Amino acid sequence: TEHPMATIMGGELEQLCELWTYLKELACVAEKHIQHHNDYELFHKRMKNANLWIAQKRNLLDTRYNAKCLDVVSSSERLQELVDMKKDIGEYEPNISQIVAMGKFVVNLSKRRNVGD
Repeated sequence: TEHPMATIMGGELEQLCELWTYLKELACVAEKHIQHHNDYELFHKRMKNANLWIAQKRNLLDTRYNAKCLDVVSSSERLQELVDMKKDIGEYEPNISQIVAMGKFVVNLSKRRNVGD
């Protein structure tokens, strides 16, 4: 003999299983959204920092090294500064390469709805 509530409990358990499955899917979607959001924010933060770094170097080149007439000592000092700047640029290049690589995989905010993975 079956308990009188068995049918009702079976229906309740089925609904609970469906709800659990839905919640697991929702958690996966939320996790993916947060991952995309973090990647997006990191990418734009690094882009902003790179743009500031480049602007500083450009400004320095436009102002400090724009003199038309320098004495030998000043010329020698500025030449050494330019050699150091070239080294800095070379050291910063991997950072730019990383940003470019990130840019290939960052999902734009407006396109997230279309991402299936």
